[in-house]
Amino acid sequence: MVALVTAVEFRQELFGGTTKPLVLSCEDGDGEGQDYAVKLKTTRCFVYGLCCELVCCHLAAMLGISALVPAIVDVTAAFVETVPQDRSRNRLRESLGANFGTKLLTGGYSTWPRAKPLSPALRNPACEILCFDVLIQNLDRRPEKPNILWKDNELVVLDHELALPFPFLIGCREPWTDQFSQGVRGHLFFEQLRRGPFETGRFQRALEAVSDDDFEKLLNLIPHEWIEADRIQTLKDYFPRRRDSANTWIESIRRELQ
Repeated sequence: MVALVTAVEFRQELFGGTTKPLVLSCEDGDGEGQDYAVKLKTTRCFVYGLCCELVCCHLAAMLGISALVPAIVDVTAAFVETVPQDRSRNRLRESLGANFGTKLLTGGYSTWPRAKPLSPALRNPACEILCFDVLIQNLDRRPEKPNILWKDNELVVLDHELALPFPFLIGCREPWTDQFSQGVRGHLFFEQLRRGPFETGRFQRALEAVSDDDFEKLLNLIPHEWIEADRIQTLKDYFPRRRDSANTWIESIRRELQ
């Protein structure tokens, strides 16, 4: 299931990322309130990017990787007229309906610091995140742009609007046949994981346990207004083949890290 919430109060615009999310107070069907970071469907990622965000959040959780809690955020015309800032009000007015949000994570989490060494307890989680990014073809988790929140021995992944890019690539009919994702050497954790202890077995077992039905149920969470049928069909075709070839590309990762 995915939470369905309605925006009720504007908090602020976040200027740190290219999508410039808005922080909105939202309520669920029982009137319970929570602040969400909301990415609008008119940003650079458009609706396919929102699909990627939703799919990757849920897929990460299915694979035992910590991710932000996602929601579908309904933006109504009545709410938009309560927003005091012209810029944000205009952006919201162009994004009525379903948008993508994640619960704000509180309690001392911070962005992964550049050049911070991996502790022994974080090596396996970091390796699993690298494997996850190869699975979803995400090249957007780099030292200069970590897209990771961190606290103690927990790493939380976020920002997946540029993942699963193959429906955009001309002539890319079989993305599942590649042995290794291009650009992995630039991954946030690649250099620190090299020649050190790491474990991929738990991740591979979790991936192989995700059935076709599980993945289709995940895709069914996507709001109808975000669906571009050809791209969603590409995802349906991609996942089983990528899962079933996991031994090949995970072994490629292991070789690269040795």
